[in-house]
Amino acid sequence: MRTPPRFLPRLLQGLLMITSLLSSFPVGAASTPAPIGTGGAVASGDAAATEAGLAILRAGGNAVDAAV
Repeated sequence: MRTPPRFLPRLLQGLLMITSLLSSFPVGAASTPAPIGTGGAVASGDAAATEAGLAILRAGGNAVDAAV
């Protein structure tokens, strides 16, 4: 069975409209923005090392100072 030629443009136009409408809706859960810190962070395997790193950052040092 052949499709009449006048029907194909309407079919394609309808599919294009449906596709564009469906693509405008968000899919899945909205992502939360990544946290951005302004005061720095220190992580270590020892509580004393963490405290020392925090003290260096509070005194105006940077991550390299805290790592050493």
